[in-house]
Amino acid sequence: MWKTYYKKIFEHKGAILLLIILQVISAIISAYVPLLNGQYIDLLLSNVSSEYLLIYSFIIIFIGIIGIIITYIYKILSSKNINEISFNMYMYFTNHIRKVYFLEFTKYPTTYLNQRITTDTTAVVKFIFESFFPIITNILQFIIIFMLFFQLNIKISLIILIFLPIYVFLYLALKKSLLKEAYEYKEEQNIFFNKTNEYYELNKEIRIHSSYDLSNLGLKQYFKNFHNSFMRYIKINVIFTSIDNFINLMFQSVILILGGIQVINNEISLGVYAVINVYFSMLLSSIKVFISFGQSYQDVKGSLKRLDELLDMKKEFVGDKVIKKVSNIKIENLSFSYNDNQIVLKDFNFNLNRGYITTIIGKNGFGKTTFLDLMVGLIKPKEGDIKYEQISILNIDQYYLRENQLSVILQNESVPSVTVSQFLLEGQSMSADKLIDKINQNNLSFIYISETFNIKSYLKRNIKRLSGGERQLIILLRALMKEADVYIFDEPTSQLTQDMSQKLMAYLHNYKLDKIILLISHDKHVIEQSDVIINMEKRI
Repeated sequence: MWKTYYKKIFEHKGAILLLIILQVISAIISAYVPLLNGQYIDLLLSNVSSEYLLIYSFIIIFIGIIGIIITYIYKILSSKNINEISFNMYMYFTNHIRKVYFLEFTKYPTTYLNQRITTDTTAVVKFIFESFFPIITNILQFIIIFMLFFQLNIKISLIILIFLPIYVFLYLALKKSLLKEAYEYKEEQNIFFNKTNEYYELNKEIRIHSSYDLSNLGLKQYFKNFHNSFMRYIKINVIFTSIDNFINLMFQSVILILGGIQVINNEISLGVYAVINVYFSMLLSSIKVFISFGQSYQDVKGSLKRLDELLDMKKEFVGDKVIKKVSNIKIENLSFSYNDNQIVLKDFNFNLNRGYITTIIGKNGFGKTTFLDLMVGLIKPKEGDIKYEQISILNIDQYYLRENQLSVILQNESVPSVTVSQFLLEGQSMSADKLIDKINQNNLSFIYISETFNIKSYLKRNIKRLSGGERQLIILLRALMKEADVYIFDEPTSQLTQDMSQKLMAYLHNYKLDKIILLISHDKHVIEQSDVIINMEKRI
């Protein structure tokens, strides 16, 4: 369970080793400072010189300053590493999710997945730094303090040994309930926050349909489920804490009474009594750390279980054959269904070759977009095959294929919140002038540097804030500039003017000899100018 997480965390092993060393030094200082303070009290009650007391005071102050400096360094360093490792862990799981089988991915709302990964990876990293590593130094501190305690007062030490099993029993009795409620609480929390985000996404629809009351009612129900889970989680934690506090009170009472009697009977000095009280509190704190560690471990196991469920998701099928050039695609007896009762494609056959613009037509719901998903390898055929250069798509390295040989536009493609320039360059270090040069080199200037549309005036604008037609032109430009052998465009002219649509088709006709061009469209102008038309309604 922990192997994957330790591997990521110990990429920062140098910083982690320094943190452990700082904790060990801090633990030793914390253990010995109370003893020095107790001895100082006894010195005050004796006849030592003021010079000696002053020197002793400076020693205690110096050690305290060292402890403060170490604590400062530790907190800064640990916060830095928690943040960096949490992000690295988040990226690891995000990249994993990006490569699970597409139909598995679509089972989860995206907001839910993001919240789940963020919450659980942060919980795991914080547990390592704030619970696991401190427990190592806490063990050392506990041993040192108990040894000193035993030397100071054997009777009270034996009483503490008797009470220790009570704490152990408390943890064992409640650990299963803590794990169960922690898991369910996190699940309901993710579901609730996903729904709140969904209501913001549906803001326009809610306004248009005036469904405020209905939407609020739905949200209240999800909050009720979340709240009930939250309260069950809180109750089990409060029960745990309350019992723990009661046991602490019993401990404290015994120490106060027994220690006080020993002082009155001159069995121990006042300084030793003060040290015993401090050490007793520190021992209880150490024991609480052990119990808290057990409690935190049950809590983080819920996060680990949820993360492991993500790692166990079915992976995307990817072969190892690398195709450098694509001049032919063959669809053979292709069939696909989402379930036994929902057949989307059946015995689909045709060839795609260079030199032709092939357009797939048909009403919505007849499998056009599903066919696109099959073509790029997002989903796996139920029967039949898709062959690139006579190689089955199941055996092809699809990541290489998509990156180098395919240029794809999705219907209503989503875009990130970036400038048009950033969107087009995709991280490349290219100036705006060179981008314009590239447009000219690709002979796209008659579309993108014209009276009706000039890309220069859009480069610094946020692509999300453009109109639908403007955004579609930018998405098209990125696809057309990609040096790929295959163009697969889903509804590429749905928001373009007729003039722009005709310009696009003219461009595709000029370059079709070197490209395999597959379009999915309802646009009659696109259909009229296509070389091959495939009607999906006649293929099912």
